Amino acid sequence: MARLLTKRSFTSEDLALAEIQQFQCGPERWDGEVADWIESPSGPKSALHDMGAYRTEVWLYLDDQGELVGFGSLGQTTYTWPVGGKKKEPVNLIPFIGIHEKFKGEPKDAARDDKYAYQILDDLLACAAEKSVVSGVYALIVPNVDGENGRAINFYQNRDFFDLEIPRFEKTTGITYIRMARYLDDLVKQLQEDSADGQDSAGP
Repeated sequence: MARLLTKRSFTSEDLALAEIQQFQCGPERWDGEVADWIESPSGPKSALHDMGAYRTEVWLYLDDQGELVGFGSLGQTTYTWPVGGKKKEPVNLIPFIGIHEKFKGEPKDAARDDKYAYQILDDLLACAAEKSVVSGVYALIVPNVDGENGRAINFYQNRDFFDLEIPRFEKTTGITYIRMARYLDDLVKQLQEDSADGQDSAGP
């Protein structure tokens, strides 16, 4: 059985922690972008900025020893949906998921779907589905992935994400980001069924 993570909300006070300031995802360009986002105290490419400006939620995920494994984030954006249509819908957005390089592929004895990275992603999917039920956010979740980061693309594809085929090109860096998406209807349906079962078992 995989060792499960616990989580807590990320706050401005956490910036002073050595485990945040020394957070490393790996040597690649996109690894640096992820680490910079959680470490930066200000600026348009920082977690704290997005939390204040866009009400992005950020959580730290800890192992059973209290060690920081990684972080996940969830916000909202507005998409014309379906693509090519005219109606604008609020949808769930994953700004960043970060796994410390020490914990990539961990736990080693766990099945792929129980690795720490998937535990974090699955928690974000569950939170997004709940927002769709409670707040009426469209049952869709979207991350933007560096087009050269094949590992991240495969990671999301393994959870039924697909390419929206509307890439975003950032002029200042020359990086092309792939907009991926996953429908949340299955998770929303499960939440609704669980809620109905809970009401039935409560009795009159």
